[in-house]
Amino acid sequence: MKNGGEIFLTSGEMAKRGYPTWDVGVVMNEFAAKYPDQVVAYVKAECEGIDYWLKHPKETVDIIAKELSLPAEDAERMMKGTTIVPCPEQLTKDYLGTPGQIGQFADTVLATATFLKDQGRLPSVTVRAGYAAFIDPSYLVKALGK
Repeated sequence: MKNGGEIFLTSGEMAKRGYPTWDVGVVMNEFAAKYPDQVVAYVKAECEGIDYWLKHPKETVDIIAKELSLPAEDAERMMKGTTIVPCPEQLTKDYLGTPGQIGQFADTVLATATFLKDQGRLPSVTVRAGYAAFIDPSYLVKALGK
């Protein structure tokens, strides 16, 4: 899609071209340890946004179109090319997993790192456990009240 000379690709289009695409929240360990309630509040707000997107797609199209100064058709196409995973589903083995059992997202990070190393964009790749150590679903568990 073109808008003012810029080209926008959906995550689905990017994936077809072999580019890693996902949206994750990252926080420094020191910040999370000092402000755990704020991290949980942020994650909860993200979940509310995901819920809104899934329950109100037409309104979400309008919001995205306005925010990105795009025609509604382009915003809708972008949305259709984006997979939104409900927060409870993110706690399954297919995604983040649980605090005691990190899910397949660690494998996705490892595969992405391997791809980027093969492309000369990363100097090295670590083992799955190294990536899994950075995934902490406990904040999502708390945000969902589980």
